[in-house]
Formats: sequence, structure tokens, C-alpha cells
Amino acid sequence: MAPETRTPSVSLIHVARTDAARSVSKWRWIAFGAVLSVLPVINIVLLGISTLVMGTLAPKIDLSTPKRLTFYFQNPACYTAEYRRTAKRLRCIRTFYGWLAGVIIFSLF
Repeated sequence: MAPETRTPSVSLIHVARTDAARSVSKWRWIAFGAVLSVLPVINIVLLGISTLVMGTLAPKIDLSTPKRLTFYFQNPACYTAEYRRTAKRLRCIRTFYGWLAGVIIFSLF
């Protein structure tokens, strides 16, 4: 009988761990690449949806209606100043909520 060559168990464990780490690393990089390739598609879809929603939800203000004409012609400077203050406040709130939604969405990925 020929003598059996035995590899020490420490070196077998080391080789097994190295192979497992390489295998896991390969799948980890594949998953990372897949996520990176999907993100632009998701962003384009979300941008399209937000464009449609904002276009639909944007109010149409008709200044020729009697109600608007009355408010405007009573004191145009006061109406314009109040309109600008309110619009600025709403833009700030909208910007904050947009930023917050972006942080939440990107923290999921």
C-alpha cells in the first residue's frame, strides 16, 4: 500500500475559507453591479412619474374671474406681496419634503 499524503487540517480550512470568500465576493460584486444598473432606470421612471403628477396637480389660476379681480384691484401691491410670501413659503416646504423623500428613497438602496 502506498502511503497516503495528508494535507494538514489548518491548511484545508484556510483554502476552504479563501474559496468561499472568493465565491461570496464574486456574487457580492455581481449584486452591486446589478443595483447600480437598475438605479438609473428607477430614477428615470420616478422622474417621469413626478413630472406627470406635478403637471396634474399644478393649480390653474385664472386671474380674470371676478373673485380674483376684486382681490387684485383692491390693493395690487398688497396682493402681490402676499402672493410672493406665500409662494416662497410653499416652495421652501415643497423643497424640504422633496429633499426628505429623496433621502428616504436613496437610503433604501
